[in-house]
Amino acid sequence: MLVLKLTLVPLFILLISLAGRAWGPSVAGLLAGLPVVGGPILFFIAFENDQLFAAAASSASLSAVGASIIFNVSYAHAASYWRWQTALSISLSVWLVVAMALAQLPREVLYSGFVALICLVLAPRMFPTIGEIQDVNTSGRVELLLRMLVSAALVIVVTMLAQKLGSSWSGLLAVFPVPGIILAMFSHRKYGADYTKVLLKAFCSGLYAFASFTFVLTLTLPVMSIGSAFALAVLCSITVQVVTKVTLSRNAPVKT
Repeated sequence: MLVLKLTLVPLFILLISLAGRAWGPSVAGLLAGLPVVGGPILFFIAFENDQLFAAAASSASLSAVGASIIFNVSYAHAASYWRWQTALSISLSVWLVVAMALAQLPREVLYSGFVALICLVLAPRMFPTIGEIQDVNTSGRVELLLRMLVSAALVIVVTMLAQKLGSSWSGLLAVFPVPGIILAMFSHRKYGADYTKVLLKAFCSGLYAFASFTFVLTLTLPVMSIGSAFALAVLCSITVQVVTKVTLSRNAPVKT
């Protein structure tokens, strides 16, 4: 398990970074919504605890989609005025306040799903104005390695804390904004605020996939095997991600 924690998430961060280099921040942000960070953490929780505990944690993760969106929106607004250090401090503080509020919610899937859906629908309207993105330089090998190391450290800390807490905070911490932190602070520092805003806005759209993943997990873990529940949840999340990508492509303004 430790090997997976130390390799899977950093590899995913590397792939997102390379996708951003090749296709821009919109594609990178959309890919960040896939359950490759929170998914493995929830799997570890299910493997190390009973499935009812894991289902409750998954329901908490579903509501925590709202906290992740608020983190992204807060960082985007803060990035308009401050450097990445201040923007990160503000957005993490906001995330913590929202997470503490969400921890008080009942763990029924209807409550969690309602919170996630409302935040997902409102997310595009909450972002600040985004200016034109300038041409950016590609990330060097040292920076890519640093992104991977920081992501591995964050995942280890989050999973260690989750093991000491109940199902609510285990689920909330499974959606701790590890990709958002890594992508936002490195992109902001190197490429500027507008690039970061585009990436984080696309990330919010990508979270439809993670919301569907946790919704399916919450319903299936109590009645199916762990492997079957996760396989079905992954299939649903990929399907939703494809639909989201197609929808965004159709609604994108035509350049003249």
